[in-house]
Amino acid sequence: MTIVSIRGACDLIRDTSTQELKTSTELKTGDIIKTSAKSFVKIQIHDSTITIAPNSYYKVSNEKIDDDQSDLGTLMYGHLHASFKKNEKNKRVIRTPTAAMGVRGTKILLHVARDASEYSERYKGKIHPAPSMDELTTLMNSNKAFSQVCCITGKISVKTEGGTQKLLSAGDVLNYTANGKKTKSIKYNTKILEGTAKKFGF
Repeated sequence: MTIVSIRGACDLIRDTSTQELKTSTELKTGDIIKTSAKSFVKIQIHDSTITIAPNSYYKVSNEKIDDDQSDLGTLMYGHLHASFKKNEKNKRVIRTPTAAMGVRGTKILLHVARDASEYSERYKGKIHPAPSMDELTTLMNSNKAFSQVCCITGKISVKTEGGTQKLLSAGDVLNYTANGKKTKSIKYNTKILEGTAKKFGF
């Protein structure tokens, strides 16, 4: 795991300590990256590039799930843009608090917000402060928490904690609240989704 670039001030939360995140920081599984209002972080894990938007929390992982799957971490809150090269031998898995996405040869957008209204406001440019760590724990178990999975290219295999399983192709968007027992599917073209990425600071 390496940090490719940092813009602005970002924090590294490790166990109970918080320190400034630097490009020289050695990331470990379990570390949490917190970006501020005008910052972002780009990291590389294996052949995957993950960009974390302003006002977001991302929990880093680099662990094998089994012989052919590796966990790349969890978007706990905020927005994430990532590219995954196709790897026939090892499927990459990336997560939100309530879903796991299997990815191969894929470009994705992930969003996690306090609720659907907050997501809509952030999409329109309103800035919402990132939650505190205490609020983050509550948010991750909230029945109002809103998540969105966007497949820009390739395919994404999504499984939510609520038991929903979906295979997304380029242009597919999956919205859900809480644990994802109920979901809503939308279809866009890839240019619209790329434009959406720009709205969130990518």
